[in-house]
Amino acid sequence: MSRRFAAAILATVFLALAPKGALATELGLTPNQVVSLWTNINAALLDSAAAIAKDPGLQGQMKALTPGQFKGKKPSDVLGRVAEFRDRLDKLRARGGLPATSRYGEGDGKITPSVVFLNSGRVLNATVDWLIRNTERDQLVSQYYRRHAFSGKTPSHAFAMVDLAVRRLDLILPLI
Repeated sequence: MSRRFAAAILATVFLALAPKGALATELGLTPNQVVSLWTNINAALLDSAAAIAKDPGLQGQMKALTPGQFKGKKPSDVLGRVAEFRDRLDKLRARGGLPATSRYGEGDGKITPSVVFLNSGRVLNATVDWLIRNTERDQLVSQYYRRHAFSGKTPSHAFAMVDLAVRRLDLILPLI
């Protein structure tokens, strides 16, 4: 496990316990790690569809969706799309009697890949939590916490993965 990834996990745990308004933590993360988290979130959404859908075609429809092509996105654009996903996820969580997803504040207002990563980590946890509590089958969750060895990813790639998750969640929401 790389030191950056281990530091990110420890920071996520620490920040979950930190009081609101804590200063932003710059971990030196890149869009590579953000894309990894959203790859895991997308996998959890596919399994959610398989677990709840009475229509076997839904999972095929979701798998057929692919990431879009975006250019020139910045971390702030990605964080905005993360917020859109979180809003939809929180509707799903509310229907299941679960609290809203926690947020990591921007601290000094600078949006970096680390800020996006920390917010995305909270979204991943909330997605997996919903999957565990609202499907009628046992779930092994370690598969949703894989570290993917991506390189050369940009905020535009991260945005594309978040956008894919939003579109997949939009297919699940009417079913719940």
